[in-house]
Amino acid sequence: MAKTTKKKSVKQQPVKKGLSETQRWVLGVVLFAFAVFLLAAVAFYYVYWPDDQSFVGWGDMWGGEGIVMNPTGKTGAVLAHYIVGEWFGVFGLVIPVILIILALRIINYRPAILRKSIRISLLIMILGSLSLGFIFRDK
Repeated sequence: MAKTTKKKSVKQQPVKKGLSETQRWVLGVVLFAFAVFLLAAVAFYYVYWPDDQSFVGWGDMWGGEGIVMNPTGKTGAVLAHYIVGEWFGVFGLVIPVILIILALRIINYRPAILRKSIRISLLIMILGSLSLGFIFRDK
């Protein structure tokens, strides 16, 4: 009788779902850089908004030859105008903070409880902007 040899079955590696470690880091760093840019744009909007009122639309941003005082450039001035001037007002600073928290979470740094901190930040932003809009309705 001949011996039968069993072939060792090759175990396949489990298929990973989602992003690889490098892709997560790249996405997290890009989101973090954008959030810091947006935070700077919104912060400088409070200082330079009277000077930058001529660049309030996306079409005016690329076509004009005027000088924007906001250090983040025309793009930052327009983004900050929409976030602060059109949408959320003073509480527009919460949006970059939320993006920073998400970017740190993507990199696997857990600065705080993610769901709770984002939920509280969104609640503060929405209720705060609605309250100030109601109080200063005429102005």
